[in-house]
Amino acid sequence: MPAHDEESSPAQSQTHPVSQVDPRPWTRRLGELLTLATFLLIGTGGLVTSYNAGLAVPDWPGSFGNWIFLPAKVWADLAVMLEHNHRLTGQVAGLICIGTVVAAARASGWRSGVALLAYVVLAAYIYQGIMGGLRVTEKSVGLAVLHGVQGQLLFMLVIWLAACLGRYREKIKAAVGDTDGRVISGAVYALCWVFVILLVMQLTIGAVVRHTNSASAIPDAPAVYGGFFPPSDEAVIAEKFYELGGGEWWVYEKEPALPMDAVKSETTPGLLDKTRRVPATPPSVGLIHNQYLHRVMGMVILPVVGFGLIHLLMRYYKVVPGLRGPAAVGSILFVLQVLLGMSVIWSKESPHVASSHQAMGAALLGVSTLVLIRVHWVRTLAGKGR
Repeated sequence: MPAHDEESSPAQSQTHPVSQVDPRPWTRRLGELLTLATFLLIGTGGLVTSYNAGLAVPDWPGSFGNWIFLPAKVWADLAVMLEHNHRLTGQVAGLICIGTVVAAARASGWRSGVALLAYVVLAAYIYQGIMGGLRVTEKSVGLAVLHGVQGQLLFMLVIWLAACLGRYREKIKAAVGDTDGRVISGAVYALCWVFVILLVMQLTIGAVVRHTNSASAIPDAPAVYGGFFPPSDEAVIAEKFYELGGGEWWVYEKEPALPMDAVKSETTPGLLDKTRRVPATPPSVGLIHNQYLHRVMGMVILPVVGFGLIHLLMRYYKVVPGLRGPAAVGSILFVLQVLLGMSVIWSKESPHVASSHQAMGAALLGVSTLVLIRVHWVRTLAGKGR
């Protein structure tokens, strides 16, 4: 790179609080690796929730006093394996995050906007780990919901950092830097924000549904108790619930008992065997409303906003690079997400289907965040020259 460009990079970082760095291959790859690790961390967390294994390991930050390796008799328990694997994934992702922060700061300057964003990502990772530990030590379902939602928000931050470490900002600058005015309208930009915010709201509602056993509250799909609106009379709810096979839906009665005493006494915890699963009973109106709101958001509001946004974005793909691919991928992910959501009901909340549904939601949020970032860059760079 010419010396003039090297001297101008720090100034550019100060002009744009979160500007893009000169993308050295290893720095860029670290950002991509951190994105993948964070997605896997969300996926392993989803499996923990689906198998009701959030309290399978009673202590923190270690697991039965161990950081990495567990005795074979403990590791053999499925619930313990899932929870400990989630913790190990978090440790690996945390190390990758530290490496990414150092690489980003060295490439852009330790006081640059990109470095500041990297520090925020690292702080968010540490905070998320602490919240996961408190969820265990406090045995709190509320903290479990918060921990899950914050994981999605952390993923958005990681996507932002990885985008700043990539090459697309310079490609967009080269494509639209000499145009007059805004290439993408303010309405489209606002709609990008609306869609991402709605997705975060939907994922929050989904976390509440998962942690309150609300998935079984409406046992049919895509219909709602055979119609469009759920009943409000308790007698009608009970009658239709059993008619639709709700009584065949087995749910966890409670989270596993803490197995530390079993481990100390040299016995195998066998948590999933000891955790009672009982037939689902007619739900309360509140649980039905949780599930119904989740469906309305996922099958009515989000499709209208999402596909309307994609239709508008497709008008710009010939002028603006980097929009067509994510928009197309987002469309496919959205269709798969809706199908997975209905499959959760059809499979009576199979753990693997429920976990896939949660992970697909994270992937959709990540793609939508990437689109928002690129649209923002187009808006800020247009008309500024190359």
